[in-house]
Amino acid sequence: MMRITMFSTADPQYGGSRYEQMVSDVLSERHNVSVYDVRPRFMRFAQRPQVMLRTVWRELGCRTDVFVRNELSTISMADWGRTRLNVSIMHHFDPRIGPSRLLSNMFEKALMMNLKKCDRVIAVSEFWRDHLRNQGVENCTVIHNAFNVQDYDITEEEKFRFMDKHGLRGKPIIYIGNCQRLKGVVIAYEALSSMDAHFVTSGLKDVELPCLHLTLDHREYKTLLAVSSVCVLMSIILEGWNRTAHEAMLCKTPVVGSGAGGMRELLAGGGQLVCSRPEDLPSAVEYAMRNRDRLGDAGYAFAARFTTQRFRDAWEGLMHELETYGKPVEEPEP
Repeated sequence: MMRITMFSTADPQYGGSRYEQMVSDVLSERHNVSVYDVRPRFMRFAQRPQVMLRTVWRELGCRTDVFVRNELSTISMADWGRTRLNVSIMHHFDPRIGPSRLLSNMFEKALMMNLKKCDRVIAVSEFWRDHLRNQGVENCTVIHNAFNVQDYDITEEEKFRFMDKHGLRGKPIIYIGNCQRLKGVVIAYEALSSMDAHFVTSGLKDVELPCLHLTLDHREYKTLLAVSSVCVLMSIILEGWNRTAHEAMLCKTPVVGSGAGGMRELLAGGGQLVCSRPEDLPSAVEYAMRNRDRLGDAGYAFAARFTTQRFRDAWEGLMHELETYGKPVEEPEP
């Protein structure tokens, strides 16, 4: 049994946080896992620096064998003495995003420097593995996102009840994703608004659109994906994978997406539609709706491969390797 320390840096609704929660759950079966909440206290001011300072504070003096980090806690890695093992999970990092391009570029340089010091780097898609290797991060492997496939079996009764509750009868339902500008909802809505359809967004909201926005629990969210005629995800950031697209495919709902970052690997693997130009979006969506059953079956066949057992085996194998070949150095008693 090893002592493993992780850092919670973002809202639990984000895909990266869900991935990290699954890592914690898997590793807790055999090891002693501690998760420190280092999320920003002040949401309108310097969120990334807040997270990094809180991470350093938590890390200093922490008695552990292994740190399992994400991007922000890797940037602020304070284990200068290299007395502990470090595993970094690389979801995605786009230096174009943020209030200061200069600061983002500095963070990216610090991230790449510290990734090279880690004992193992885990990417969530082949896109990011290849990107990191091109940056000189050699010790990098892929452990994809994972899902309990049976959880996406939505009954017809649930679908009808959901549509009646939210007034979604009579027209196609086009789900355009989390209501955030960087997730491409504005691009999707403006390109498709002339279509006679119900447009729906969900999740954390940072932009106002004249369409239905729903705040849902996870079962209701899966039902929304299942009743949608098509899921449109025009993200403009370099995605790590895109859990929303994956979940839609598990619901046998066709996906049209920008293919940004690791999303392209997911969409191409599942035979879905990659649409990089907004002007091509209406025809792509119409094609997806006409071919809903065929695209839905193809997407499900690919998405269902990424099981929780596959995820568990990969993470347990990684920890066994570290435990066997990278014995933690015992820290002296204070």
